[in-house]
Amino acid sequence: MRGLAVALILALGSPTSASSQAPVCGPIDLGAPIPRSERTQILVLGSQHLRRIESFDRATLDSLLDALEAWEPAAIGVEALSPAVIAAMESRPVYEPALEAFAAEALAGGRLARDHLGITWPEAMRAADSLYGELDALLPGQRATLRRELVPILLAAYDLDNAALQWSYIAAEPGTEGSALPDTLRSFFEKRLRASNETAAIGLALAGRLGLARVHPLDDHFETALFLAIADDLSSELEMSEAYRELVESGALEESEKDLREVHATGDLLPFYLALNAPGALQKDVDLQWKFFFRTRLPSGLDRYRVALWEVRNLAMAAHVRRMTAPLRGERVLVIVGASHKPFLDAYLACGMDVEIVHLREVVGRQP
Repeated sequence: MRGLAVALILALGSPTSASSQAPVCGPIDLGAPIPRSERTQILVLGSQHLRRIESFDRATLDSLLDALEAWEPAAIGVEALSPAVIAAMESRPVYEPALEAFAAEALAGGRLARDHLGITWPEAMRAADSLYGELDALLPGQRATLRRELVPILLAAYDLDNAALQWSYIAAEPGTEGSALPDTLRSFFEKRLRASNETAAIGLALAGRLGLARVHPLDDHFETALFLAIADDLSSELEMSEAYRELVESGALEESEKDLREVHATGDLLPFYLALNAPGALQKDVDLQWKFFFRTRLPSGLDRYRVALWEVRNLAMAAHVRRMTAPLRGERVLVIVGASHKPFLDAYLACGMDVEIVHLREVVGRQP
């Protein structure tokens, strides 16, 4: 029972999606006086955690990737910690559990790469920024040599996903001598590109199809220190709650994961993603997972504390998304997150003055 309680509190792999109705952002009209066609379009794609499927077949994502590729987003955001966030969290022991859960590979690869290159993390960040600037100024056919220099520096900076993306371009170019990298470093990129998770299987795969220079890590776990301080007490109280026992016994938390496995067996996950991101599924998930904490009425009030911390994380993620979109006025942007984040991100981002929230069913052109 304790394990289920912790899983619910962390909400690392639960169902979800987003509401199609624009939220009420307050008594003041924040909408910019510009045509709808000039707004920045943001599609938040909610996903189940694909790593939970044994023998995951990436071909089941082809229809989804085809539709997203045809939509042509100018940028892709993924649910991963940025190099700056990882470095900041690394400096405080309280964040060690979160880093172990969400950035273990990036940390291990970064430390090995810095030893190999003989540089510090700030030096790696400065070098990565400089080389990215040079890369953007080159024509596609001129980038191979610079990429070979950039890849280990990105890894040294804890930017594993973009190191893997750049490595995929090197590997696709015959005669680029990508094997000059030590096997210990190259294995990080190859493992990341093959990973059965939505960041790699959707985000990196789509970025590669579109020829994008990077994906944008958008996650945030600075609220973790507060959460860890209450986690044990909250879990203990939940186990005594009748509302919690009813939820566990209902089996509702496992339904979406079961649906994912069943649709995966058909060979095409697009119908699953359409259903997962439909308004009805979104509302059901918010009611199931988050309004649940207002039914428990714990004497300590830690249930509402948990909801507040969940909102803190999502508000921070929304800020990272908005920062990503700042230079992309009027462009299309894809954000790939665990499905439980989608309703919150849709609501927060819809309050942006020049933002238009787009839904998967609109991009695909069909209902679930």
